[in-house]
Amino acid sequence: MRSNTYSFLFQKYSINRNNYQTNNIKEMTQNEIMDALHSIFRTVLKNDSITLTAETTANDVDGWDSVTNVMIIDEIEKQFGVSFKLRDIIKMKNVGDLCNKVLEKIG
Repeated sequence: MRSNTYSFLFQKYSINRNNYQTNNIKEMTQNEIMDALHSIFRTVLKNDSITLTAETTANDVDGWDSVTNVMIIDEIEKQFGVSFKLRDIIKMKNVGDLCNKVLEKIG
């Protein structure tokens, strides 16, 4: 029963991946990763006005809580073909840290 609940939750926030995928993910720049993160955040949080900077934290974005954080991380892992360890996630203090970790993992 629980897996059905989570499955529904992720289906509800499915993302139009064509908006930000690149042909060769290993060649993405930091700016391209930030653009992709914008799309992911805007879609998961259902807010097209979100503007992220390297210094943006969860406290700066309405709706970015523990549940949506899991959804954001899950979508980032899917889109970039990476996997974060719990310690990676705990160490991230802002969007800049997240972007740098993605860049490190795809490189």
